Formats: sequence, C-alpha cells, structure tokens
Amino acid sequence: MKRNTAQKLGVFAYSKTTLLGVAGIAATITCKLSRDGAAAVALTDTNPTELESGYYAFDVTAAESNAQHIIPIVSTSTADTTVVIAGGITELTGQDVRDAMKLTPTAGNPEEDSIDEVLAQLVAKDLVLEAKIDATPINVWDAFLADANLLTTDFGGVLTRMVDSTWDEAMSGHTTSGTAGAYMARIGTATVAVTAPVATDATVDIYSGDDYNGSRALVFTCTGYTGEALATTHTGTFRLIPKTTYDLSSTAPAALSVNLTAANIVQVGTTVTITVVLTDTQTATLSGTTPPQGEDHYQCQIRVTSPTAYLYTLVDTTLTAARIIGAAAA
Repeated sequence: MKRNTAQKLGVFAYSKTTLLGVAGIAATITCKLSRDGAAAVALTDTNPTELESGYYAFDVTAAESNAQHIIPIVSTSTADTTVVIAGGITELTGQDVRDAMKLTPTAGNPEEDSIDEVLAQLVAKDLVLEAKIDATPINVWDAFLADANLLTTDFGGVLTRMVDSTWDEAMSGHTTSGTAGAYMARIGTATVAVTAPVATDATVDIYSGDDYNGSRALVFTCTGYTGEALATTHTGTFRLIPKTTYDLSSTAPAALSVNLTAANIVQVGTTVTITVVLTDTQTATLSGTTPPQGEDHYQCQIRVTSPTAYLYTLVDTTLTAARIIGAAAA
C-alpha cells in the first residue's frame, strides 16, 4: 500500500470446505486497519465492492493509509467462509521513485536497472506491498561500474542530500536515554556530578583513602522496620569482610568494624536511617584494586542492638573500594 494515498485494498473470500471463491457476500465483509501498532479502526468503506469469483475491493482513503506500517484485519460473518488479503504487484513509477528519493523534478528518473533505481526501491519500501526489481546483484554492480554518472552527479547528489538531512536534523526527539543522540547532545554541556556513595539498591562504592563524613557519609534507609523501638540506648556496628572470605563462610574477623551510637541510628515510624562516618585512615586499610567485572570487594553488614539487647541485621549489601591516583613522582 502507498502511504497517504487513496487506493484499493483487495480481499478474497473462499469456502473452508471447497476452498473456492465465495461470491455475493460483500455486505458481510468488513475491514479494520491497525496503523503503526495502534488499535485497529474500521475503514470508512464499511463493505467492499464485489469484483468477481470471490474477489472484493475496499476503498482506502489517504488519511487511512497515512502510516508507516499498516496491518489490515478482514473478516466475514458468512458461515464456513474465510477472508484474506488479495496481494498484488505494484510497479513504482518514475515519480514514485523520485519522491521516495526526495529528488527535484529536474533530477530526472533513475535509469532502469541502475543502482539509483535499486536504492530508490529500498528507500521506498513502504510505498508498495510488493515491488518488483528486475535486476540481479551482478546486473546492479555492472550498472554501477558502467555508469560513471552514478559516481559523480546523481549518486553523489543523493549522498549529499542524505548527509545534509542527517546533520540538519533537530536533536529534539532524538535524545532518548542510551541512544547516540543522547550522548551527542551532551557535547559541550558536560557537567561533573558527585554521586552519593550508597546507591538506591544499597550497594556502596567508595575510594580507598577518602573521608566519608558530612554530606558524603554513608546513609542507609531501611523501611518496614518492625523490631523493638529504637529510643536512645541502642547501638550498632558497621562491618566489612572480603567478599571471597564471606562467600566461603569463613569465621575470619571483619576487615573493618565501626561502632555506631544512637545518634547514627534514627527511627521514625517504620523507617530507620543509619549514618556511617568513615575516616581516610579507615578507608585506606581497604583494598584499592578494582575487582573483576561483576564482582565486589566486600560484604557489608550493619547490625543494631536494641535497648533490651535484641540484635537486628538491618543492612546486608556489597561494597567496592576503588584506588585513588597517587601524587606524581618528584
């Protein structure tokens, strides 16, 4: 089907029993079009015009065909009868090819069987249900080599327009996160952002030898707490143990242990906020070598002791310590 063009849509009705065409049932045949993945909508032409021998044709308006991808859905209420799309072959005219390549009228029609025509057919694939190209790959290559004009005026002009239209395209609408457009949009506007050491999934990334206090302190938020109320006499510990040691269920002591007071552990309703302050001396004892991809340096746990000595492990996560760059040699 041609896009945004009034046209016919052929269908064929046949008997499920005899597999022969069924005539005289136009009033029972309907068609809906799904455009670009949207919900199917009935055609304005409620029922098709009968042609012959089970073949019928719907009138499709330009507005109804204005989409890149169209899925026709045809049906009939006649018993024991199935309706399918009747495919056909549509030859592209010179004007169709020129329009598909966005050439001006003075550019002329691509020569038959030339590489220009093949490229135009590819560009215009949305214009036809089936497009016929009477050229083998060898013929196309021969035409490309034989026609020096393709390498200079015509072909070069197409490439120029393709490049110009690409670089002149507005960035709006092409900045979806993770795409090349999003990264290009950042050129010349980059900013440096300081990321909190504790991620939203509670994993921790720090630098060996850095201080973590004030706004850089490690802050963990635990929701849904149902243990004993944490008033003013509770305490806690922040402990790290190498991940490989932890995975082996070893009883080795923690690589780092920091005592927490009631001021570090604050409960509001069922939410407990735990703040851990680390000094540069403490973090310098941690490994400063980046672990293999997908692995972490340490298993990290925070255990709280309630006012009546109940023990609650509120944080169990992983921590990675990256090394810092040392001073230059004198």
